Amino acid sequence: MAKQNSSKHYDSFRINQSPENKQPKLIWKKIWKWIRVTLVIIFITIGLVGCVQSIATRSGTKIGTGQEIYTKSDYVSPNIATVRWNEDRNEFIVPNLNSTTGITVNTYLGLDDEKQIAALKEQDKNTGGHYGIYNGSSFALQLQKKDNVDNQSNKKDDWKNISGSEVSNNPGERGVVYGNGKNYIYVNFGDSNGNGKTKTYNPVNQISDIYLPSTIAFETYQKFEKQEGNEQEKITVVTDFSHIKKLDVSKVSLSSIGGANINQLLLSDIFTTLVGETFRVWINDPQNRSEFAKALSQKNGKSIDELKKLSNHQLIEEWNNFILKFKDSVGAGKGITEEEGKQLNKVFLATSSMMQSYAKMASLDKANYQIKDEGFNKEIGLYQFSSISQAGNFSEDYWKRNLLADDALLPQKKLVSYKDHWSQGPFYGLFVYPVSQFMNAIIRGLGTTGWSVVLSLVVTVIIVRIITFLLTAKSIFSAQKMEEINQKKAKIDAKYQAYKGDKQMQQRKQMEIIELYKKEKISPTAQLVSSFITLPILIVVFRIISTLPEIKQATLYSIQFSATSLFRIFKVGELQYLPIIILSIGIQIIAQFMPKLLQLKKKKFLRADAYQRAEMKKSNKRTILLPIIFSFIGILFSAGLQIYWIIGGIFTIIQHVAIHYIQRTKWYKNKLGPWLFKTA
Repeated sequence: MAKQNSSKHYDSFRINQSPENKQPKLIWKKIWKWIRVTLVIIFITIGLVGCVQSIATRSGTKIGTGQEIYTKSDYVSPNIATVRWNEDRNEFIVPNLNSTTGITVNTYLGLDDEKQIAALKEQDKNTGGHYGIYNGSSFALQLQKKDNVDNQSNKKDDWKNISGSEVSNNPGERGVVYGNGKNYIYVNFGDSNGNGKTKTYNPVNQISDIYLPSTIAFETYQKFEKQEGNEQEKITVVTDFSHIKKLDVSKVSLSSIGGANINQLLLSDIFTTLVGETFRVWINDPQNRSEFAKALSQKNGKSIDELKKLSNHQLIEEWNNFILKFKDSVGAGKGITEEEGKQLNKVFLATSSMMQSYAKMASLDKANYQIKDEGFNKEIGLYQFSSISQAGNFSEDYWKRNLLADDALLPQKKLVSYKDHWSQGPFYGLFVYPVSQFMNAIIRGLGTTGWSVVLSLVVTVIIVRIITFLLTAKSIFSAQKMEEINQKKAKIDAKYQAYKGDKQMQQRKQMEIIELYKKEKISPTAQLVSSFITLPILIVVFRIISTLPEIKQATLYSIQFSATSLFRIFKVGELQYLPIIILSIGIQIIAQFMPKLLQLKKKKFLRADAYQRAEMKKSNKRTILLPIIFSFIGILFSAGLQIYWIIGGIFTIIQHVAIHYIQRTKWYKNKLGPWLFKTA
């Protein structure tokens, strides 16, 4: 009677309750289950969309191109074409156009001189451009030369900028983008619709016509010499450098170009800069290899010290005057000194080779007709701008291919603010933005070096993998347990081996396998679902490595993070990339097969009968191919991605080993395991 008269409020403390009393708890379990399903679907959707976006949206190797992630708007950098002095050729060359080496110079203005970015923004403001417009293109020129010509190293710090402006945050050091302190060789081409493009261009140099040497020849005569013991005379052709037989020049017509044609005005400025700065290097050459300084000084009556103080335009005028002074020295009965002739020949040939190289860079071609020149008082050749490609196709932008590699022609799609990232979707808003901000804080905080990039990758991998582990702990432990279950499954497969064509027996086989998974409290699809859940977290680091300029410009022991290792090994022979490929493949193979290797240590595996081993062998053949393919994917990555691949693989190996030994502890068997695999 006491029990019957007790209050109903005590029922919640009773162990044996009716199913009706448990109903609210079951409802909340179902609600939580559907919430989890919804979250899984959201994560899978975000991961798949992020994967598609990463494939569809190109990220250029060159800074200033493709999709790029910047943590501050002050870091947004233009596409800089770097031209470097080549001591062997005694002229400037474009190193990034070498098809063998690929992009070797990746200048990041946001790292080298933020204040010059402000100057370029101001120039855009004054010339009608929109700096860093989304899906836009830009061009800036950088000239570099080593102070020590005997230095064979090719490190970034060995090269010094040539410019009329200084680095704002480092007085005395020349600016990155070539300029005169007021204007810079920089143009904004705007987006595909022409929005944000430069409307007017103010040249850095004073533009004028330039004489380009074409052909020079001197009179020759035969010299007959008697030979001892031989009646025949030895005939030697001797060049008489005191008599010029032929001197042909062409005119590079630049002065008539109107301001409306921005491309041609820009190219005129580039050509003038290259020629003028080359003359300056020649004049300052202590070895006087080209004889240029000595020849101009003697013929034009100016000291070498006076020549050193002249601007590019003034040096070009001195050159034009120098070559004009020989117009009346050509032909029979007209002569110069032997020394003067040899000097002229050397200067003429060196200048001809140099100017023709620069004419190609500036898309200047020789016309198939001549023009009357007042200076030489005769018809001479003409160089003018051409938009015709080598294949014969017309393209106004073809000139870019003479200064920029193909991979550097992608439009820039910058992402800076949180709003910019969300405009690309939740993958960028939820994952890319916070992770890129975190990684960049580490990289810049430690000096933006190769090692700071590696450390940021290590820290990011650890944090990302810990988060992934917490989200998918059950699936991770299930994966280790699956190796044991596969042996039991092989036993079932062996049991029904003789009934392959019997549908009824095959159904029974499937029922037994389902019961096996049910008994072990493991879902065969859990690991696949887990992979999809963690997909956005894993892809985000790949995306950031490809798009963060701080990583694209980084090097470590002469290894460029933006370079493709396989390309550098086979095309260039740079074997320093070989260890990265070997490590990325080797570590990933070990990581993929570590669960199987650990399972081999268990005695239960050795007690499998012949039928079970046969079935397990078949199963292994089916599952071994995908991990191998997955491991070898890394050889196609850039060096930066391969380093991330290696770090991630090492973490996976450590995780497999740790889980293997945790599963053998009493704590796991009595507490963690039952909690993870408890029934709903």
